[in-house]
Amino acid sequence: MLLKSPSVLSSNLLSADGMPFNQLGTLAGSKFYNVEATYYYLRCIQSDAPFEGAYGNLKRLFDKAAKMYHQVKKQEMKKLSPSRQRSKDVKRLLVSFMYLQSLLQPKNSLLETELTSLCQSVLEDFNLVLFYLPPPAHGGAEHSPSEEEEEQQHSDSSCPVLPDGLIFKMVVHSLKRGGGRRLFMRLLRVFSESEAEGVAFSSGSKQF
Repeated sequence: MLLKSPSVLSSNLLSADGMPFNQLGTLAGSKFYNVEATYYYLRCIQSDAPFEGAYGNLKRLFDKAAKMYHQVKKQEMKKLSPSRQRSKDVKRLLVSFMYLQSLLQPKNSLLETELTSLCQSVLEDFNLVLFYLPPPAHGGAEHSPSEEEEEQQHSDSSCPVLPDGLIFKMVVHSLKRGGGRRLFMRLLRVFSESEAEGVAFSSGSKQF
């Protein structure tokens, strides 16, 4: 069990200890093509007291990112339904974003032209998926999902839109890469407080 009480979570997320973030990364699993887990492992490493195991966890995810990126690049183009196309676009963005982060790590060498091309591709896909809206609710009427919708719902990491929290994590991490440490640390502080409050609220609600 990760936490014993909401107060423990609040103090852990706001402390300089990196261990809680490593645990959150482990719990995130492969959600959103490992972007969420990567965020937490990086938070762990960038803390004042990082957990050494996070370095190995991060390297494993970056190795997976490279393989997945090249697999996505090889996939043939075919006409898809709007919902499937949105999910494919989101997947392409997240996989490319992960691969880009792996290339920006120390000791990685890459041609400047290739890196520039990848950055441009990520920016274009990011701009594209930001305009995707969640599918409309079906109200009180009973809706029978099609075979395609059921397949999409059970597909690992499949999502037709970017959740707000994930966008925030991607932007904060990009700010860290581009400098602006003061703004970066302020955003992390605000987000850590919101994370702690969110879990405290959820835990408290379950007691009633």
